[in-house]
Amino acid sequence: MRRVGEIAHILMDAGMVLIMTMVDMKAADLEIVKTVVNPDLVEVVLVGEHGQEGVSYDLQVPGGEYIGESVREVKALLQDRGVLFRP
Repeated sequence: MRRVGEIAHILMDAGMVLIMTMVDMKAADLEIVKTVVNPDLVEVVLVGEHGQEGVSYDLQVPGGEYIGESVREVKALLQDRGVLFRP
């Protein structure tokens, strides 16, 4: 997990927006990433119904057939946080 955080740091330092997917992410995994990457730059989105106990999500979106709406919600979150430009 520490290596993942280091790679994320390098890419984000280069100005890239990095989207990672994790199955069964635990709070400890997220904390490891946040020790390497500025925690203010980390947005955590839960896709689906069941998240992990102890993990704080910035946004929860439905999975499955609602993918288009979910993408719009994630995009709006990133625009609201100043990560993506809002035209």
